[in-house]
Amino acid sequence: MIIANLTVGRKNIKEMHISMTKNQTDFQRALIIGLQNGNYFDGIKVTQAIK
Repeated sequence: MIIANLTVGRKNIKEMHISMTKNQTDFQRALIIGLQNGNYFDGIKVTQAIK
């Protein structure tokens, strides 16, 4: 999946690849991904620094 400055792909059943372009803004960017496995919910949060 490609959205503007973000690419997310599934490498295999247990791994995913996340790529973001360099942050050129004056604000932090955050990527939050929710994950589910049966009744277990978890997530990943990536915060990209300012310039």
